[in-house]
Amino acid sequence: MPIPKMVCSKSTIYCAQMDPRPPETTVWKMVYGHKNQEMWWMPGWFRVASLSNDGEYLVTGYDGLNLLPLNYRKDEPMLSFYYRGRLFNTVKLSELITDFKKLEKTVSHFQWGYYIGIDAADRYWVETVEGIQYVYDVKKGILLFKRRLKP
Repeated sequence: MPIPKMVCSKSTIYCAQMDPRPPETTVWKMVYGHKNQEMWWMPGWFRVASLSNDGEYLVTGYDGLNLLPLNYRKDEPMLSFYYRGRLFNTVKLSELITDFKKLEKTVSHFQWGYYIGIDAADRYWVETVEGIQYVYDVKKGILLFKRRLKP
């Protein structure tokens, strides 16, 4: 069941408050000793979300976290990049998984990998069951590099 939640930038200066009813996300600048300052708003509540260090960019992940349904779609959006609430890029499952036979089957789903999140340099990290880490530029929504962790 979706519940209200908050994610903050690494600097903890900016936080995104996500409320499932109505589904909306509000980004605040935390101003100590004063009223917090609302920066921007967007519709939607997200199970997976990370906020950039300047509070301008939000990266969201697939709602099923690390589990895909048995009838998954290869074009399923796994990462969505937003600038002040406007979607500007997505990364599909087929861009993260090269060999779909390597998805790990659970009792009722497939495990694809997991979200690591945004680092202090505003790079978003994801790791797949294939042992590959993908690193994206949060502000451009593009792949910076990938590296294999497993042979």
